[in-house]
Amino acid sequence: MRTKCENKILYQCFVVLVAFTVFFFRPLKSWIEMNQLTAILYTPQLLFLLGSIWIYFSNKLKPQDIGLIKSSVAYYHYVLALAAIIFIWMSALHGMIEPTPLRFSDLKVSMISLVGLLIIAPITEEVFFRGILFQQFLKKYPLRTSMIVSSAVFMCTHHQLWLGAFILGLITSFATYKSKSIFPGIVFHCISNTFVLYAHNVAPNLGVLRKVLFF
Repeated sequence: MRTKCENKILYQCFVVLVAFTVFFFRPLKSWIEMNQLTAILYTPQLLFLLGSIWIYFSNKLKPQDIGLIKSSVAYYHYVLALAAIIFIWMSALHGMIEPTPLRFSDLKVSMISLVGLLIIAPITEEVFFRGILFQQFLKKYPLRTSMIVSSAVFMCTHHQLWLGAFILGLITSFATYKSKSIFPGIVFHCISNTFVLYAHNVAPNLGVLRKVLFF
């Protein structure tokens, strides 16, 4: 019975990912008239949220089944330390490639984009990819296989961000495995998304290296 339930959840994840492929196919997205409202509704995060809710209630899951439990404070220290190391690395790269002042005043982003990038995306994506997909793979396959496969799937949903998204998936998957909670991964995901703003607005001279810096 348990195996049947696990297979059902993986099948439902596959359905959500197929829906992602269909609904966010570039020609279709460009055909839909975009305004502020449709830009909010027509996002992958909304799809992953609805998919997670569907899987959660249709399988009568519990919060602990998808990592919605408290984690030791130590794991937050680990992810914060790792994020600090990455930030220092990015700043050093910026200085070596083109030693110009970092202009935080040049940061240009709407409040809607900021909320979506730093709050909605980390929560919805971690619930779906690490709380559900990774956890189900982990019940059927070894840790290494589960991390690689779930991270590869996550990577495929982030066009033009291939390597960075894959590395982010590996880090948050491992954090979820060790802490038994998705919350440390959400924190790291949120911080890593701030590097998007950093690289594209403050340090654009990082160029192609942006693809390996978790976005």
